[in-house]
Amino acid sequence: IPKKGMALGVRNREYLNWRYAMHPLVRFKVFTLSASGRLCGYIVYRVEDKVAYVTDILTLTEDRCAERLIYHFTGHIRGNFRASSIHLRVNRSEALRLPLGKFNFLRRADSQRFMVLPSCAQATCATLTDGGRWFLTAGDKDV
Repeated sequence: IPKKGMALGVRNREYLNWRYAMHPLVRFKVFTLSASGRLCGYIVYRVEDKVAYVTDILTLTEDRCAERLIYHFTGHIRGNFRASSIHLRVNRSEALRLPLGKFNFLRRADSQRFMVLPSCAQATCATLTDGGRWFLTAGDKDV
């Protein structure tokens, strides 16, 4: 995805293996979607008591990849796990526009805003003060 002007955590193979595949306590699953031999996006998740928890999600922004990723993932979860709900925690971001409303995702009433704003001397003010430039998922919370 375009990274210019974005605050985006590392999402390379080494990081994803360390963070999810080698996790000592949780067995994460990874759902990927490819188109024409090219990775379109991925979702890292776990299922507990018929609830799917999305921990990390990243998708290309072109060719309706986000829409197709969510569509196929919800079908996968409902078909293979008979999940009653899917929980996704991510900040609102211009970096990753997810068409969640189209797939009947609801914003919880207890949603929380969070962000740490260091002084502008540490980075460009535009990147730090514009929440739409941040990309954070539940997987970033304690790294």
